[in-house]
Amino acid sequence: MKSFVPSKPIIIVVYVALFSANFLTNTYAAPKLIEKTCKATSHYDLCVKTLQSEPGSSRADVKGLAYIAARALFNQGMATWHKIYEMVQKTKDLDTCLKAYTTITVDDMNQAFSGLTTGNPKKAINGFSDVPEQTEKCEKSFRKSPFTSDNKLVNDLAEVVIAIVKNFL
Repeated sequence: MKSFVPSKPIIIVVYVALFSANFLTNTYAAPKLIEKTCKATSHYDLCVKTLQSEPGSSRADVKGLAYIAARALFNQGMATWHKIYEMVQKTKDLDTCLKAYTTITVDDMNQAFSGLTTGNPKKAINGFSDVPEQTEKCEKSFRKSPFTSDNKLVNDLAEVVIAIVKNFL
């Protein structure tokens, strides 16, 4: 079986670099902004932990926080994709999960970062909104998935980013 490898990861890297430079340099201080932002999500603790893990978050505005959460989602999606890819090399039966996470890390994130960088929150939300469907495809492709915790974390991060974008942008 031929491995399914994303062909557009460089696009994501470019978006991340451009978006990072834009939002982490054009920010303002708001000491309670992370708390206020995370209270509007369904995963408060995950949101706070994710946003506070970025050194620039204390100086970020809401768009910057949305970007930080989106980058965390992308990074976790890529980590899960790599985990699946490594297992595919051994078992050759994880094609559904590999395709799902390729969709998340390439197609969905491309659309989402494009929406965030161009000031189009609806486009960003559309990209992030596909993530739960993709994690569910991966999860349901097993009787007992070895990726349950990864799928849940990626799904929860998507919910955090969607809430931030919906409520604040």
